[in-house]
Amino acid sequence: AGLILTGPLLGQPEAPSRLQVMLLRVLSVLAPKVKAIEIDASAVSRDPAVVSDYIADPLVHHDNIPARMVVSLFDETAQVMNEASSLQLPVLLLHGAEDKLTSV
Repeated sequence: AGLILTGPLLGQPEAPSRLQVMLLRVLSVLAPKVKAIEIDASAVSRDPAVVSDYIADPLVHHDNIPARMVVSLFDETAQVMNEASSLQLPVLLLHGAEDKLTSV
């Protein structure tokens, strides 16, 4: 058995400031559905055909990410990183050097 991860969300390319995180946490409680982050479709791939397919895909959520989900992603990413050393199986982690959505 093993674990294979490709481009996992284990960090952000540009980490938000403490103030931004604090404001997002407050916003996630007061207005959890407020749109907090927009994903640039061109960051999905360097291949224009892949970006076009992504934009045209009706199964992809194209709206901005709500504040509560952003806070949940921060919290879960931190938990994964805190517990990573407890993994008892081989891990293969593949990540593109030019990935603009996530970082390792």
